[in-house]
Amino acid sequence: MPFRAVDHTADLAFEVVAPTLTALFQESARALLSVLVEHPEAIQPVKEHEVACAASTLEDLLHDYLSEWIFLLDAYGEIYLPGEPAVQHSGEMWTVMDRLRGERLDPSRHGEGHHVKSVTYHGLNVERTPGQYRAFFILDV
Repeated sequence: MPFRAVDHTADLAFEVVAPTLTALFQESARALLSVLVEHPEAIQPVKEHEVACAASTLEDLLHDYLSEWIFLLDAYGEIYLPGEPAVQHSGEMWTVMDRLRGERLDPSRHGEGHHVKSVTYHGLNVERTPGQYRAFFILDV
């Protein structure tokens, strides 16, 4: 199982494990989607949105990447599936670019999820371990 919900005294926490940074960002987005809607498999790829983020740490990059998903839902009522995020490191900066595909949120098809206010910085961690990457993040609901 690439991600699992972790008991936390407040909010919702996730630990994500993946073999690559691309897979780590994909699985982190899937974890977030599992909270935003009950039926992410019902999302139809009828429109595209490109996400591009830059940060000095992988933690900040993951925070900004997931925050973009929350913003798209809050601001435009749109829900997206992850593409193949291209995570790169150059100099002192990390970047991620992803082409998301999705549609307008339809609660009758997608189900009612939790309203996520933000990805918190508390406990946020991204690390490389032998043969894989691990992320931990908390969602403020």
